[in-house]
Amino acid sequence: MRISRLELKNVRVFSHLLLENIPDVVVLVSPNGLGKSTVLEIIAATHDIVGSYRSAGYPYKKNLVVDGQSLRPSAQVWPPKLPAPVRRGSDKAEVGVEIEANRVEEAYLKGKGISERTGKASFVIEHERFITSQEVDPVASELFRYHAPRTGVGFIDYLPPVRIHLRRSVGGPGSITDETTKEIFPDFGADAHGNAKFSQTKVNLRRTPS
Repeated sequence: MRISRLELKNVRVFSHLLLENIPDVVVLVSPNGLGKSTVLEIIAATHDIVGSYRSAGYPYKKNLVVDGQSLRPSAQVWPPKLPAPVRRGSDKAEVGVEIEANRVEEAYLKGKGISERTGKASFVIEHERFITSQEVDPVASELFRYHAPRTGVGFIDYLPPVRIHLRRSVGGPGSITDETTKEIFPDFGADAHGNAKFSQTKVNLRRTPS
């Protein structure tokens, strides 16, 4: 299976991004802050929403309340561990993903009574995180859940970048100490390992200078 098309509208740094005829190997190269991580996060979020590993399905839901009025009880929200996708200054974000089955997966789909080999999934996200509309066809639904160890590992969870810093405090009036920074940036100084999948493969990169 491969992702053959990806379209983003008003997602993070992108007003519009369209990637078509995506090859088997893709290298994303750009300066920091121009959307490399965003592309990977969108793919990871799509997988989580459509083909969650959890036996009970996608678990992230929240009541959508606007101006004190509940518009959607138990609405699905963008995965909490990923940044909100809606571009600043925009009302909504749109995501479209197309995937193609390989020959082994085609046989699997035919066994499910599905003759198509290309699947589509699309989402509209409003109010920063709320998924207000989604369309997922049967091919995408099956492929995002499909996993055959003999043919590969399937989708791998996206591991966010690890920021390395040295714990330090600088004396003097107006200096920013480690504790002050934590108040401004709650994740500052967080351990590299947590309760995320594959956490045992990560290393605690926090260091204390001697």
